Amino acid sequence: MKKEAGANQYTIEINKKIYGFSCDDGEEHVEIMKRKLQQVFSRISQHGSEQILSNHALKMALLLADEAARDERKCNEQEEILTRRLTPLLAELDRVLKPKI
Repeated sequence: MKKEAGANQYTIEINKKIYGFSCDDGEEHVEIMKRKLQQVFSRISQHGSEQILSNHALKMALLLADEAARDERKCNEQEEILTRRLTPLLAELDRVLKPKI
């Protein structure tokens, strides 16, 4: 994966073909997409499928990887929010219950 000149334009290599796309979510998001695509293609190759995927299938894989990367980021953000909110509550609960235990 490399960032092309210009704002938020990237390329990614899949099956020895280079695909260009734009992404406003930044390089970290694109790296997650790349990792997810590599996982899928690794699983495909483990099952002995050496067929070349069509351009449409590869574009669909890119879109699905993008969606998965967005979902992963949202999940991580929600986990961080919950941790920030629950940590003080758990500390207070520990403080209140300690003398009673």
